[in-house]
Amino acid sequence: MAPITPPVEPSSTASAKPAAPSAAEVIGIDVGGTAIKLGRFDRQGNLLAEDSVATPQPQVPGAVCQALVEAVAALDPERRADRVGIGLPGPT
Repeated sequence: MAPITPPVEPSSTASAKPAAPSAAEVIGIDVGGTAIKLGRFDRQGNLLAEDSVATPQPQVPGAVCQALVEAVAALDPERRADRVGIGLPGPT
């Protein structure tokens, strides 16, 4: 099965190149039932930026995916991060 790639609307930043790997940053995301929390970190683990957005209700995959795309774009407008890790709730 091929990975799902959300549609990207053309914009002036869509063609921007990511930062060089030596300066690259990483994004961590915690998807929860009521909030999606995000942090952008440098390679040494220093927090550079953070944000929290409401988890869409109902929590349908398309709405959650769109919220993730928008939140990452807002957290990293210069597209410096080259990796993203996502934590999801599991069965209880």
